[in-house]
Amino acid sequence: MKKKLIIFCLFALLIVSACGAQERTSEQAKPPATMTPVQETAMPAYEKLYIQLGDLRIGIFDDANIVLSALPPPIGTFEAESCAYQGMDSFYYYDGFQLMVNEIDGARQVTSIGIKDDLFKTPQGVRFGLSR
Repeated sequence: MKKKLIIFCLFALLIVSACGAQERTSEQAKPPATMTPVQETAMPAYEKLYIQLGDLRIGIFDDANIVLSALPPPIGTFEAESCAYQGMDSFYYYDGFQLMVNEIDGARQVTSIGIKDDLFKTPQGVRFGLSR
């Protein structure tokens, strides 16, 4: 009986903590004013975080078609129904990093860059395992 009560309490705590997410206002959801929309230029100004592979720079909201055509074929791909955008999340896995691509306002854009191992870091010093 005690085990059932403990399991029930843990489950209830999990449900309550999952429902406590803070709502974002439209002001919080907007990208910073310093970002250049992808539709205006093929080579955005990189004032924020990006990753660099040789001469190729990849940043958030870059045109995914340009980025993917400049990269070698991915090690793997995956698609799933998006919970953040309309349509599908497309994942492209590479050695050391991964990209997530979504269609936003009719254009495929990079929406996430994930660093997967400690051999890879950004020019700004962001790397796997960074705690500050």
